[in-house]
Amino acid sequence: MIERVVRKARHGAMTARERMIALFDPDSFLEWGEHVEPVIQSFGPQPEEASGDGVIAGSGRIGGKLAFAFAQDFSVLEGTLGERGAQKIIELIDRAVDAGAPVIGLLHSNGARLSEGIGSLEAGTLVFQRYIVYAGRIPFIAVAMGFCSGFPAYLAALSDVVIMVERTSFLVTTSPAVIRAATGQQVRLPELGGAKTHSEISGVAHLTAPSEPEALKLARDAVGYLSPPSLRHPTLPPAPPCPPLPKNPALAYDVLPLVHSVADDGEFLELSARWARNVVTGFLRIGGRAVGVIANQPLWESGAVTVKSARKMTRFIKLCDAFGLPLLFLVDVPGILPGVGPEHEGILSAGAEYYRSLNTEVPRLTLVTRKCYGGAYGLLNSKQGGGAFVLAYPEARIGVAGAAVAMQILGQGIDDPSRLAELARDWEQRGESVLAAARRGVIDRIIDPLRTREELHAALSHFPDRSTSCLRRSGWA
Repeated sequence: MIERVVRKARHGAMTARERMIALFDPDSFLEWGEHVEPVIQSFGPQPEEASGDGVIAGSGRIGGKLAFAFAQDFSVLEGTLGERGAQKIIELIDRAVDAGAPVIGLLHSNGARLSEGIGSLEAGTLVFQRYIVYAGRIPFIAVAMGFCSGFPAYLAALSDVVIMVERTSFLVTTSPAVIRAATGQQVRLPELGGAKTHSEISGVAHLTAPSEPEALKLARDAVGYLSPPSLRHPTLPPAPPCPPLPKNPALAYDVLPLVHSVADDGEFLELSARWARNVVTGFLRIGGRAVGVIANQPLWESGAVTVKSARKMTRFIKLCDAFGLPLLFLVDVPGILPGVGPEHEGILSAGAEYYRSLNTEVPRLTLVTRKCYGGAYGLLNSKQGGGAFVLAYPEARIGVAGAAVAMQILGQGIDDPSRLAELARDWEQRGESVLAAARRGVIDRIIDPLRTREELHAALSHFPDRSTSCLRRSGWA
């Protein structure tokens, strides 16, 4: 075996082979196609010592579960994709689909191989086609390990989970030099396609890590949640109670302690943590069962629904529905963020696309913690919108609007303060109280906040991984 040791001196970069070995359980990596060589190049000299054609491919175990992976080797023609390297990736994906196992792409490439001409483009398109055709059948996880231009950047965007290494990985359609030549724009590589850009501005990256080993660990964690269902436990181990929430619905708080409190061992893998921060999405387990969580985050824009958060939730719901993860909505939302900006940015189309994503086969549970008002009622998994089971805390408020907004409309023309006060009390009791909602069948169960984890575990136990009962009840099937 020829071992190339070509690495960056900065930031502890690993070789392609070291990355593959670190990804899999010890002594489980099985490589194939190690001695494949590039096709005859259409332009320029034939490369020397290009065994493997710039791609290391194989299978192994991650947490004891079968997984498939490929790593682009930047020491071979800058990791550019050649015909035979692409064929290795295609065969790997086909084998993964037959096994029902995930594919992890460790990306580090300068794109298509110029010296192979159009053959390289044809090969890359065939890889893209596998990602498109098999989307939703097996999980695709991308880890950007270095500079990725063109082909690998699009491959990342086609993946279900995208992980980037801070400071050293970049996803771009083309380089800053090409942009400068074509448009005259000056931009540095980190601002164009670095981890900060894609995790905070574009939303392409779901997770970032400060080092390559930590990025590979995140990939292993993601495989654990998206692989076939784990063992489930009929009873829950003891855990600290859920933290109390502010009773004043206008006061902001961090929802993450609540999310961690309902998870086994408090472990929660948050996706896109720095993009569309007014909603939290990620994976946890309840009684051993992997669950996707969507939670409004009052610390940002009061947790209101925005264009970005609608798109973030849409993408996450489709991911969970594809791989059989039930969804839990933790709802504390004042409504859809109003204003000229959201209207011009397309809140109507983003909201409509989100509504479409709610047509799931996985069960969707809802817990209303403090409030759920206005158009956000349907968006946040209401019972009439196909929610399989809806819970609420005793102090929760559910209605067309909060008392203050309702009084501005209903109280017009009423000058008597006592009548206004009586109208406000009536609204609070019948227009937005959780008890009024429960009497109408909107809420299945009002629960004690101290028993949140136990109640969610019990509710989840009623539902299989996939069911169409919620679709029939809401009129979708």
